[in-house]
Amino acid sequence: MEGHTKENLIEQYPMEYCHMLELCYGEGMMSEGGRSAIDALFDGISLTGKRVLEIGFGLGGLAHYLSEKYPAIEYYGIEVNPKMHEYASQKYPQKNLNFILPENPDIMPFEADYFDVVFSKGVLVHLQDKQPLFNELYRVLKSDGKFIINDWLSPDGKSFGKRVDQMCELENLALFPLSEAAYCSLLKKSGFQLISIEDENKAYAQYNDAIVQRLKQSDIKATFLHNFTQKEYADSVDAYGWISEAFANNELLARKFLCSK
Repeated sequence: MEGHTKENLIEQYPMEYCHMLELCYGEGMMSEGGRSAIDALFDGISLTGKRVLEIGFGLGGLAHYLSEKYPAIEYYGIEVNPKMHEYASQKYPQKNLNFILPENPDIMPFEADYFDVVFSKGVLVHLQDKQPLFNELYRVLKSDGKFIINDWLSPDGKSFGKRVDQMCELENLALFPLSEAAYCSLLKKSGFQLISIEDENKAYAQYNDAIVQRLKQSDIKATFLHNFTQKEYADSVDAYGWISEAFANNELLARKFLCSK
């Protein structure tokens, strides 16, 4: 991850914005779908007694959910945003949760063949050059381990479409389009074997529509308007509506990759 990319990513996620996202996604969550989406991410894979690594733990809500569901899990998470690292470490101090702020995000602070499962949910779309990270994740994954990714992809590898472009402009986000074929090529170049690719568009259209409905609930709306502006509220309702439509119309792709070493 190049230094300027890391700094730009940190700047895009100030804590005020992160707490706004919590109102949309649920406590501690930084991507759509909540617990249902997390369960779907690990469908068919038990994490009991496993050593796992999350790339981009955000506010730590996903890690907290896993620690509740799998008390015997040994969880490690990497996050480049120091404010998020501080928040998650204080909010979720469970002994089996290890939140790490790496000195150099291009080099994982772990020995080779260390993890049973490595995963990332809705994060890697923010990273322009994924190859160095994939190389490192291949190194730290055990020979019989699994790498699971949920990410946003582009049908043509050039754009996410008008609706997502509007959302990015509203929220000052930089997302990097990549086609499914290009994504597979990067994974294979790092040495991963693709087990499956799942089309999750229908689910993610529903997840984002559910966020719109959540924001319209009187208590959530009141809390939102107490902490943020009317414009920020209206922009959020619009943005998640656009994302839902983009998924429904296949202008934006949600894919789950399951890989082995």
